[in-house]
Amino acid sequence: MPCPKFSIVIPLYNKEKYIGRALKSVLSQTFTDWECIIVDDGSTDQSLEVVSKFKDSRIKVVRQKNSGPSAARNRGAKEARAEWIALLDADDYWLENHLEDLWFLIEKFPDCGVVGTNFWNEDTFGKRGLANQFDNKKNFGIYQYFLFVASRKGPLVCSSSTAVKKSVWIEVGGFREKYRLAEDADFWARLSLKTNFAVHHRPSVIYFQDHTGLSTRTYLYVGDAPFVDLSEKIPEKFRRAYDEYLAYFRMFSLALGTLLSGEKKLVRKMALESLNTSYRKRAVMFFILSMFPTPLLKKAYKLYRQVKGLPMPKMVEVRIKDGV
Repeated sequence: MPCPKFSIVIPLYNKEKYIGRALKSVLSQTFTDWECIIVDDGSTDQSLEVVSKFKDSRIKVVRQKNSGPSAARNRGAKEARAEWIALLDADDYWLENHLEDLWFLIEKFPDCGVVGTNFWNEDTFGKRGLANQFDNKKNFGIYQYFLFVASRKGPLVCSSSTAVKKSVWIEVGGFREKYRLAEDADFWARLSLKTNFAVHHRPSVIYFQDHTGLSTRTYLYVGDAPFVDLSEKIPEKFRRAYDEYLAYFRMFSLALGTLLSGEKKLVRKMALESLNTSYRKRAVMFFILSMFPTPLLKKAYKLYRQVKGLPMPKMVEVRIKDGV
């Protein structure tokens, strides 16, 4: 049997409401030379029953005990026969031209180890917002990940909008499985040290933000960025961009949850290391807040959420404590 052009990897854990939609979007692709590997990560709902209704020889199901999305994606990559691994989360979905646009980029930029497309953010109520507004008039381009994210203050790609060359995936070691949150940001950061990203400006992915799940602000990160250990490996020409990216991630995604968890030394460390970036004001604010008693901070935050009519988010560890 000849190898397909793409191996689509879908990590699946308790997504019975959405996996059917994701698979329908795969089957509707205008580019049809693919295999689809669904890695069931120990689902306890009816997800597999939904999958069983799709009768297509290109779809394969692999089962494992619950180990997190990173382990599921890595398992899918090991099973992949194609040279390119296209990622799709079970609650996201593709427009019909997605794989066609990715293949165009692969042929246009053979030296790039990551290809991706622009994408829509969609919430539970169907409201959409475009992830990126590209400046140039071309429909595609080559980007250095840190430089783009640092200048735009936002993501270049998402996990469901990319395909990674399998040899590059193996070279960087895949997803680091000890991280169950922000594992994608860590993966892009490590990939960016090996290759540039070729990105099609036309959106072909719907990144779904479920207001009842972890895709939204119903949770708070606790800990430091998983990719902080890359600091010594960053080339000088990307140092400023990396520092901006790290500060952005810390000040907007990590600092609040870490502060409310009581890890004040870590908050002060992140704030001090962000002072020489464009997030200086926010860093100063968090440094000052770290001087207040944790119970008082929690009480103030809870009151703020009540006024806004929002529930208290869950506190979720993003990385192992490093003793700072």
